[in-house]
Amino acid sequence: ELYMMVGPNYFGKGIGKATLRWLCNYGFNYLRLNRIYLTTLSHNSRAQSLYKSNGFQLEGRLRKHIFHHGQYVDRLVHGMLKDEWINQEWAIVNKPVPLEVEIE
Repeated sequence: ELYMMVGPNYFGKGIGKATLRWLCNYGFNYLRLNRIYLTTLSHNSRAQSLYKSNGFQLEGRLRKHIFHHGQYVDRLVHGMLKDEWINQEWAIVNKPVPLEVEIE
């Protein structure tokens, strides 16, 4: 399971995208994972857009899964398989993954 959080002061600077891609490249290359998944709160459209635009598929909804700010909210499950990662233009396949994360 992947979990990441970017503070509001850093939104829109490419940090989430660069970090997500680095973590996927590391996970599939070095850890030899077959699948990476993560969850988002159902109202977090910014995160959902980031994951979708980087190849993650919406896999399901956990209804009223977490108590957040005084109410139960759904969590969405997003996942990527190694076969899907290989087809991403940003995938680093069979090469060393740099230790630095480049921010565009």
